[in-house]
Amino acid sequence: MNEYFIMLWSLLSGGLYVLGGLTLIDFLLGTIFALIKKEFKWEYMMHFLTSDLLPIFGWVVVVVLTTIPAGLTPPGGALPVTSGFVYGIVFLGIMGSILGSLADFGVLQKPLNRLGIGDMPIANKPQ
Repeated sequence: MNEYFIMLWSLLSGGLYVLGGLTLIDFLLGTIFALIKKEFKWEYMMHFLTSDLLPIFGWVVVVVLTTIPAGLTPPGGALPVTSGFVYGIVFLGIMGSILGSLADFGVLQKPLNRLGIGDMPIANKPQ
């Protein structure tokens, strides 16, 4: 049984460090930008629970469920979704939140304009 928990921790540890670091960055950026814009509200502090921490918990549950030893599961009880796919979705969600905070504050405006994304003139737009 001890080997199972060691194996489980080895599967989770790297991803938890990455997702935890990204969650911290997202939380700090959101808080700092809200204070700078003078739009800070205590109700928004709980947003990171539903946008970052709850999906991380979901990924941990999927990893635990997909690593249950075969002797403890009913026959034919394989999960159709893999933990890597769920991890990717959680990672992209947190990165989207970080990039959204940066875009709202205007940090990404110049790099995106250089790539041709953003405030581009529309040909049929009336002057």
